[in-house]
Amino acid sequence: YNQMTVEMYYQWLNEGHKISATAGSDMHGPPDPDRRGGRNVVYAEELSEEAILEAVRKGRSYISAGPDLILSGQTQSGIEAINGDTLPPEAAVISVHWSGAHEGDILRFNVNGRTLEKRPIQAAGEASWTLEPGQAKWCNVEIRDAQNEMWAITNPIYFGDR
Repeated sequence: YNQMTVEMYYQWLNEGHKISATAGSDMHGPPDPDRRGGRNVVYAEELSEEAILEAVRKGRSYISAGPDLILSGQTQSGIEAINGDTLPPEAAVISVHWSGAHEGDILRFNVNGRTLEKRPIQAAGEASWTLEPGQAKWCNVEIRDAQNEMWAITNPIYFGDR
């Protein structure tokens, strides 16, 4: 719910910081019924506190107020990654699979903080993009509603030295 925070996060990523976005709240009272509560979805190796914290540190997570997202990438040489991972700076196909969205929500594919493509989506689906060598330092996806409110945002896949 804070576009300035997203812009600042993207600025820090462009400066070379590899930081993980997480959802959180400091509510002191009943939740506002008109606000969506974000949650962290974490890709941990196992169901343990240590594994969950390690996955969050690595950026192997995304924030969602509804939709489920799977962001992945594969280079021309066959190296695979999910959000939080780093791919070598070679041609890569970036893919996203989603479910739990609303028909007409907008999927944004961002490269280095700029929206490379946005499109209306169905409740579930998939999309992919090809990035050329050196085109991206990082990329991620967002799902927003028709009023530009955030539904979900992934941590990035990075490109460069592993």
